[in-house]
Amino acid sequence: MPRRCFSRDSFNERFGQMHKINFIVALYGSGGRADHVMGILKTLFIARDLTELPVMLVTESSISWLLKGSHAIRLESEHIGTKCGLIPLGHSSTVSTTGLVWNLGIISTSNEVNDTKITIDCDHPILFTIENRMEISR
Repeated sequence: MPRRCFSRDSFNERFGQMHKINFIVALYGSGGRADHVMGILKTLFIARDLTELPVMLVTESSISWLLKGSHAIRLESEHIGTKCGLIPLGHSSTVSTTGLVWNLGIISTSNEVNDTKITIDCDHPILFTIENRMEISR
């Protein structure tokens, strides 16, 4: 089967505008292998070169995506938990947050949301991950 490659512009034109897509969701499992997890995270960086749409990685226990710049995130769903983490990938990053239990101005792999709206400002891409409470059937 021939492999198709899309440039960022052709991908956005073909899929994003045609279907009014706001974000892309990718379901994944790592089988408990660290090398698979790293490969999956690398996919976020590859996707960033293909589209400006956010790509969210979803597992049974978490939802994760790359953030860079300023973000205001509303968390008003019973499907989203309170446990979260902010993890730099590739570069050190200066981060400031509001709406978390520990707004430390540093990276936090174990934090918790204490508001329905959080803000995150970062100068380099970070992985934002938050607890997923959706039931995913097998």
